[in-house]
Amino acid sequence: MLKESLTRSEWEEYLEYLSYVNGEVTDMETSRRIDLIATKQTLSHKAFGKIDVFDLGDRLLYPAYDVGCKLHLAHPSALGSECTDKESWWIRVKRCVLKNGVTSYQVLRKNFIPAEDVRRLARSSNDPQAMDICDWILSLESIQEDDENEK
Repeated sequence: MLKESLTRSEWEEYLEYLSYVNGEVTDMETSRRIDLIATKQTLSHKAFGKIDVFDLGDRLLYPAYDVGCKLHLAHPSALGSECTDKESWWIRVKRCVLKNGVTSYQVLRKNFIPAEDVRRLARSSNDPQAMDICDWILSLESIQEDDENEK
């Protein structure tokens, strides 16, 4: 059964895992992987122009930005969706190139991500727009700093 959240060490291990997957579909499976294909769309946003969103089949669109070309950070409130119970969770999506050449996006899991990790990922992408978008998303509501603080 998938855990609802990852510890900091598990999160770092997960980032390391993503760093060598290279966006290709492999036989590697982890207990944290959820096989769910999302449909990518592009919408216009008044502050940031065109942004990518993912339709997860539940009639909600989740904004996403490809940070470091491997990790997508997404949050439902970023398009003004109604959020209940703060909903400070994120969706991590991996870009997959299928055998037939089609690019798809795989939702890996829902998880709390410490805000400083989000900023670190944006900085590591060396992309000013990534940092701007991450700062904008983070400003929408507070994000839990550590999974351990919850317990």
